[in-house]
Amino acid sequence: MRRLSILPLALLFILTLLSTTFTFLAVRSPKWATQSYYGSPASTTQGDGTTNTAANVICVSARSPFYRCGIPEVGDDGKKCVIPAESCQWYKPYGKNATSCRSPGEFGKARNQNALAHELLGGSAECQAVHYAGNLQIAASFFLTLGLLLSLALSFLAVVSGRNHEETPATAASEDEPKTSRHHDHPHATRKSPLGPTVLSLLLGALFIGAFLQFLAQFFGIVGLVIKATPDGAHATNDQPDSDKNNFTGDDWVIGKGLAVYATVAWTTAVAGAVVAMAGFRGMRRRK
Repeated sequence: MRRLSILPLALLFILTLLSTTFTFLAVRSPKWATQSYYGSPASTTQGDGTTNTAANVICVSARSPFYRCGIPEVGDDGKKCVIPAESCQWYKPYGKNATSCRSPGEFGKARNQNALAHELLGGSAECQAVHYAGNLQIAASFFLTLGLLLSLALSFLAVVSGRNHEETPATAASEDEPKTSRHHDHPHATRKSPLGPTVLSLLLGALFIGAFLQFLAQFFGIVGLVIKATPDGAHATNDQPDSDKNNFTGDDWVIGKGLAVYATVAWTTAVAGAVVAMAGFRGMRRRK
């Protein structure tokens, strides 16, 4: 194994580091999905006689499998809204179904029978998808972190094997020995670590499994936090004590940075790392 073999392993380390970093960014990001709230001033007449009724974003709510806030409170003037800090909560990223969504069946009381849970209870299909997303995200984080550690182990084996190659040069053979026979008579010159193939297999398994789990977490995140998410725009608007305050309206939930960026980068870099590992190791076996 020659020094050139370290180059693909360096790239492998960078990709696995990126994958691990972004999967934990996804865990800690509250913005898997966002919901914007709009308010516009009462119709005003401009100098040219036109009427201005354009809506402005006055606040944005965010949620993830591990983070949730209640519906914001609109000021009396309807021009701004505040998301009460006491309504926001981080949920521990471990434990069975310990996510930010609770259905009435899980909570024990119907939505309309508990004012405190009124803004946080979701539908059964919504919470099921959020539970899957949270649990899969935790599993993906474990396997991608394992992939990072295994890439370090593979790099270590590459360095050790390279040093062994340098310490046992083929020139140790007698001067009159034919050059064509030196390779076969001195196996130490191309000795490889017997752990290399095993570590590589574990690495590929960890990266592919982690990438697949991260992709599934992203998929169920979109289903539970965007497609099935509650409250939708209409309910967010109607849940205000005075829903007609200066044209206050709530938008539907849309994909946020946690899903669009962090989760995507995590699984794509993991797949790229696995491809580099396969290609690099195959190249290293050819170089003697």
